[in-house]
Amino acid sequence: MTLIARTPFLERQHEALLDRVRAFGEKRLRGTASDESDPEGQTRSLVADLADAGLLKHAIPPPHGAMDLRSLVVCREALAYYSSLADTAFVMQGLGSFPISHAGTGVQRQTWLPQVARGDMLAAFAVTEPEAGSDLGGVRTRAERDGALWRMSGLKTFISNAGIA
Repeated sequence: MTLIARTPFLERQHEALLDRVRAFGEKRLRGTASDESDPEGQTRSLVADLADAGLLKHAIPPPHGAMDLRSLVVCREALAYYSSLADTAFVMQGLGSFPISHAGTGVQRQTWLPQVARGDMLAAFAVTEPEAGSDLGGVRTRAERDGALWRMSGLKTFISNAGIA
């Protein structure tokens, strides 16, 4: 079975990761039917299994994870081969935690990113708005300082993973 051809673009650690993701897929994902009656439970179970297999850390950048672009691509393509839900669970951990990785305070990063990488916390991502869709240039949600805290105002219409995160 060839998911990603061995190429000069993959270094040894990426090839080893590919082998680990394939082994995970064969053991945990192949031949398993999606339980549409319990998507929350199935997603939580997948996130826990991805964390136990040491794969979630590849959705989070260092120093709290081990993500690099090739590792991210290897994981996503191999997981998607076996299960779109496994790929979605993996990518949502990275997508939902990206704003914290990119712009969070040191305390926020230290508090949340290790939990996301360990699968202890499920991440969500809120971007879609009624008048802007997912066009970030058109979003109207704002954060304004309110003493020591921040007050957010705006309306989101779709929040990926919100029902289970």
